[in-house]
Amino acid sequence: MKKDWMKFFRLEDGRLFKEGTLLSFPDHEFLGVLGMGASGVVFKAKNKWLDREEALKIWLRIKPSDDRDKIIQGTFEAQKLAEAEIPTVLPVYAAGVANGNFYSTMQVIRGPSLRTILRDQRTDADTRLMLAQKYAKALNELADAGLVHGDPHAGNVLLRFPAPNLTYHYSDGYILEGVGPIGVATPVFCDFGTSRYMGKGGILLRNRRVSIETLFDIFDDPEIKELDAAKKALRALSEYRVKQDPQYPMEARLAQDSMLSDVQRVSKQQALWHPNKPLSEVTQSMLDDRMFTQFCVYAAHKVRKAWQTKNRPTSD
Repeated sequence: MKKDWMKFFRLEDGRLFKEGTLLSFPDHEFLGVLGMGASGVVFKAKNKWLDREEALKIWLRIKPSDDRDKIIQGTFEAQKLAEAEIPTVLPVYAAGVANGNFYSTMQVIRGPSLRTILRDQRTDADTRLMLAQKYAKALNELADAGLVHGDPHAGNVLLRFPAPNLTYHYSDGYILEGVGPIGVATPVFCDFGTSRYMGKGGILLRNRRVSIETLFDIFDDPEIKELDAAKKALRALSEYRVKQDPQYPMEARLAQDSMLSDVQRVSKQQALWHPNKPLSEVTQSMLDDRMFTQFCVYAAHKVRKAWQTKNRPTSD
């Protein structure tokens, strides 16, 4: 990553240069780089007035083929983050333009991405199933708030950890150095920018496809895959991935597998309730998306419950 971001920027004595030009950030001291994605670079910067570390993202064209307007794209993402006042969305502090470059400042998350944890060899089956439940519940919180991420892959999910001086129980998962055990982390979504360039139908389909692929990645463990509940969940998720035509009835998709009968019944009972919007403003696409995320929650719960039942200690 270091070589890539250095093609565009240079850090020197707390100041940031782009292609030799000093960028105007008089209120921030640049401390380093947090990450680089398809739409820009995220720096760690100190807000001089607040004496607070912040994540400062600058949008730019990483690939020559990217013809998206970065000011429009960045503005859309910052507005979506600011709109979502829920714990599972990255808080944004401010946004603006410096030397023609759109930027926003956000909270620094104490913890790695979900992708990093999934690639960690210490991440056993039990931890993966714990993460599957956390990820599915976070998706459902977005849907409850009437929000669609559009690209919720594991790299766009950060794990926020509470204060490091808490006392933890061994069952909270393995301890990640410097932050705490995985079990106490909260998933936080970032990078909503992609959805600016897709229609409502397209963004819903992409959101579901990427959500399913991420759950497949989380379940990618031989001990998990041998569970009957996991086989059913993966088969049902595959049905969603294949049959994403918005004209294909949601009830028919849910009915593809007998495992889904309970979530179908519960979803039908709850689908007309949307906490943040009056009923007159609730669209069918929102209802469908809530049913989908409720299914994800249900599937993750069933698989983890099966795992816990299988591995429950037996009394002598």
